[in-house]
This record gives sequence, C-alpha cells and structure tokens, in this order.
Amino acid sequence: VPAEKERPSVQSSNQAEGEQLAESAEKAEKERKTACAELAKSEMNKYMTNAVQAEQARVAAEALAKAERETLAAEEAAKAEQYRTDAEFAEKAMRDLLAMRTAEAENNRFIAELAKIKWNRYKNAAIQSEREKFAAEAAAKAERERLAAEAAAKAERERLAAEAADAAAAAEKAMRDLLSMRTAEAENNRFIAELAKI
Repeated sequence: VPAEKERPSVQSSNQAEGEQLAESAEKAEKERKTACAELAKSEMNKYMTNAVQAEQARVAAEALAKAERETLAAEEAAKAEQYRTDAEFAEKAMRDLLAMRTAEAENNRFIAELAKIKWNRYKNAAIQSEREKFAAEAAAKAERERLAAEAAAKAERERLAAEAADAAAAAEKAMRDLLSMRTAEAENNRFIAELAKI
C-alpha cells in the first residue's frame, strides 16, 4: 500500500522534471536563436561596417587619387608656367642683352665718331697752329728783313749824307781855294799893274 501511494508522487516529479527540461530546452532554443540572431546581427553589422569602411576607403582612395592627380596636374601646370616664365625671362634677357649690345655698339660708334671729330679738331688746330707759327715766322722774318732794309736804307742815307757832306766840304774848300787863288791872282795883277805904272 505505501508503494502504491508513492507512484503518483514520482510521476508528478518526473512530469515536473520533464516540463522543466522542456522549459530549459525551449529557453535554450530561444537563447540559441537569440544568440544566432545577435551573431547574425553582429556579423551583419560587421559586414555593413566593413562595407561602409570599404566604401569610405574607396571614396577616400578616389579622393586621394583625384587629389594626387590634381596635385600632379597643378605641379605640371606650375612647371609649365615656370618653364614659360623662364622662357619669357630668357627671351627678355636676350632682348635686353641684344639691346644693351646694340646700345654699347652705338655708344662705341658715337665715341669713335666723337674721337674722330676731336682728332680732326686737334689735327686742324695743329695745322692751324703750324700755319700760324709759319705765318708768325714769316712775319717775323719779313719784319727782320724790313728792319734790316730800313737799317740798310738809313746807313745808305747816312753814307750818302756823309758823302754829300764830304762833297760839300770839298766844294766849299775848293771855293775857298779858288777864292783865295783869285784873290791872290787879283793881288798879283794889281801888283803887276802898279809895277808897270812905275
């Protein structure tokens, strides 16, 4: 009789354990499903994150590539501008050098012309000075010759004057001698006349 009384209690216990196991299994299934869902969600988030990161990386790579291309294009443009500027500077420098050489040649030609003019002036002045020296020498020579001629003429006049004075003196002496002789002759004739009268 006691054994018969315990069977319902065992059955109830087994039933409770079964229900508990079923609940545990159901709970475990729910937890597994939840875990799977969470894992799937996590994987999806990872995938989405990776996709977003990949897209961001692609966009960043494209932006970087674009920036690199723009940088290279800007560098090439800057190089081209620098080359153009250098070419313009070199061309301007060549023009300036050519203008400077032309101006220098023109200046040298002007200096040569000026030196030629100065040389001609100096030469003409030297010729004029030489002519003036010759003229002065000729004038001095003519003056000397004139003075010599005047001196000679004066000497000649003095000589002629001396000769004339000598001639006058001789004539005067001759007149005196003649007068004396005539006086003596008259005296002699008077004496002869007186003598003849006696």
